[in-house]
Amino acid sequence: MYDYLKALHARSCQEPELQKVRAELDQAYREINARLGQQDQETLLQLADLENELREETS
Repeated sequence: MYDYLKALHARSCQEPELQKVRAELDQAYREINARLGQQDQETLLQLADLENELREETS
């Protein structure tokens, strides 16, 4: 029974392909990094950290 449920889960619950999103994220990071000064980059990283913290709390 366990093997059947495991196989059923593997078939129906596949991880989404996020390669395109990751590539876009990497490109956006490079553009921001090239345009911002050091202090602005630190502020942006703090903002991202706080956003991640809020998402963790809500989930």
